Amino acid sequence: MHAGFSAAFAAAVIGFSSCCAAQTPSLVVRVDRRTQELHISVGTKTGTEERYVWRVSTARTPYATPPGIYRPTWMDPRHFSKEYDHAPMPWAVFYDGGRALHGVEAAEVRHLGKPASHGCVRMTAAHAHVFYDLVRRYGMRRTYIVIQ
Repeated sequence: MHAGFSAAFAAAVIGFSSCCAAQTPSLVVRVDRRTQELHISVGTKTGTEERYVWRVSTARTPYATPPGIYRPTWMDPRHFSKEYDHAPMPWAVFYDGGRALHGVEAAEVRHLGKPASHGCVRMTAAHAHVFYDLVRRYGMRRTYIVIQ
């Protein structure tokens, strides 16, 4: 576990106990805006297990990636932004209105690790594909997105 993200915190956030984790494992995605990292953990019989840590980009000034606990609301593997010049948003998992965790084109990968978006959480297209598949496997109702 990373500092600031304990098994107790994860259990409180996703609301499962050790008795229930085996029956309904959950997917917890934590976005640390300070470090520009995304951490993916899954619920297990004994708590949570961190599986992935990836560099991301959250909002640049004057935009915002608001903190909070969210659940995915819809998904689109081939989405294009209606607001920002039809920009590609591959493997998009939407969680707060028009905000999503999604992939970026190769030219934008160089910006990962520092704020660069209009409010979304950007990652490589390969990582976004892995994340998208995890959400499909665990289900949107058992996926929790924590923006810190």
